[in-house]
Amino acid sequence: MAASSNESFGLKIATAFSIALTVVLLVAVYFLNSNYNLEVEKNTKAQAKISEQDKSIRDRTTAENEYRTQLGYAAIEDFDAAKAQMKKDQEQFKEEIKAIGADIATTVGDFQKKVEAKGIDGAQFEALKARAAEVVDAVLKNPDQSYKATLTRLKDLTANQAKITTILALNYIDIRRDLDLANQVNATQKKVVEDALAAAKAELDETIKKDEEARQGLVKSDREKSDQIATLDTKITNIINENNSKEEKRTKTIADQNSVIRDIRDTIARKEEVMNKPGGRVTYVDYGTGTVRVSVNKAQGVRPLMRFTIFDRNVAGITSARPKAAVELIKVGDPRQGENDSLARIVQTYDPNDPIRYNDYIFSAGWSYDHPQRYALIGKIDINRDGKDDRAELIRMIEAAGGVVEYDLPPPNTDRSPGQAAVARAFARLGEPIPPAVGRAVGKISGLAYAYVTDTRAPLIMNAKKPPEQTKEDTAFLQEESQATKEARDNSVRPLPLEKLLNMLGYDYSAPIEGRREGFDRAAVRQLLKPKGAAAKTDQSGTATPPPAEEPAAMPETPK
Repeated sequence: MAASSNESFGLKIATAFSIALTVVLLVAVYFLNSNYNLEVEKNTKAQAKISEQDKSIRDRTTAENEYRTQLGYAAIEDFDAAKAQMKKDQEQFKEEIKAIGADIATTVGDFQKKVEAKGIDGAQFEALKARAAEVVDAVLKNPDQSYKATLTRLKDLTANQAKITTILALNYIDIRRDLDLANQVNATQKKVVEDALAAAKAELDETIKKDEEARQGLVKSDREKSDQIATLDTKITNIINENNSKEEKRTKTIADQNSVIRDIRDTIARKEEVMNKPGGRVTYVDYGTGTVRVSVNKAQGVRPLMRFTIFDRNVAGITSARPKAAVELIKVGDPRQGENDSLARIVQTYDPNDPIRYNDYIFSAGWSYDHPQRYALIGKIDINRDGKDDRAELIRMIEAAGGVVEYDLPPPNTDRSPGQAAVARAFARLGEPIPPAVGRAVGKISGLAYAYVTDTRAPLIMNAKKPPEQTKEDTAFLQEESQATKEARDNSVRPLPLEKLLNMLGYDYSAPIEGRREGFDRAAVRQLLKPKGAAAKTDQSGTATPPPAEEPAAMPETPK
């Protein structure tokens, strides 16, 4: 590609040189013709020399033709036309030279961008472009535009092109030799690498073969172990299922046995006649004044109007079925003032032949040394067996004895307000929040409860009406009653039949049922509570002053 471009460029220079020479010849011919015409006019008489001049002219004409032929304008005989054509060819020559310079600059610039994109310094290409521009400018801007000057520049370019071609050829030969040597070295190294690769591949194939054999052995071993593990898993699963079945049977057996134990304990507790430890003893008896002194005091939490049941001192245990008497505190001793016992009045003696004696036991169903006794009322509470619910009266007696009612489940068609008020008072006294009501029940049965009270006695009513058919409320109540009984048994709360509790509270079946107090003698009460205090205050008529009509009946103070 470079040799072809150089040849074309040399041809153009030769052409330009020819054109210039032709122009020169034309100019010479022009002046010769002018001189010739002058000489013809001036030397008309010099005919002798015409032949010589003709010969000279013919020679010059021949030379001019040769110039035109050499310059490439043989077909143009007119000097002006030849001159114009030469000028035109020179302009075209310059344009082509400019195009060649631009093409060289573009080619070098594109190659420079490619080289710079590879991270190579492209400053050397700037010098190359500058050199190409100098060569083009040397052709275009040379003031000597003669054919000889053009041939001189063409000679220089040809010499330069020959040197470049020679240097490129030598560089090519040198590079080719270096490449051959590099190829030989690379071929040697490549052979070494290929041999090493072949050896490594053979070793790898051998290793893969060994690994595959080892893998197959491991797979076989793993399969055998998996089969063994599956067999063991099956055995373990069977053992676990068998153990679970045994555990379920064991749990069911334990639950059934616990249920039987609770039932037996419940049955025994219902038949048990012996109560827990006594609250104290009788230290003094005075039937003349109808009073006794007992070994309890204010430090033990007792208060006036609390009732105690008295049992014989010689019995093996305190039996709930054989109380001797019932007493009520009227003055509580204060140990800080040296009073270690309290004064009580005899409310009732059940057997005149078996009076109260010194050192007899006293017992309270609601009072204990460190906390009040808690009770749960489940179902109907019919004290006098008249077919009517008497839970309000039983609550009053329990609270009068110092106890509290922490749970109450009344039957359908029964007033729930007494139980709700009693539970509210109980939890307020205990300093605990009131549990939310569930169904008809209010409160909760805790493990601290002393007993749950039930009444299974039939009412003593002649010609009683046949009970109506069971309703949905009755069914729901029976479910709640069963659940409450189960909860009490689970909390190890003992059952307590109503008749035993009444004996423990000193209840007399023959005594009339107390109604609401409409009035009381305040002076007499103060005299009973503080016999050594100030005299009772009465009105001018000397009669007791009844309380206002809206004032409620006097109730025992709730122990703290």
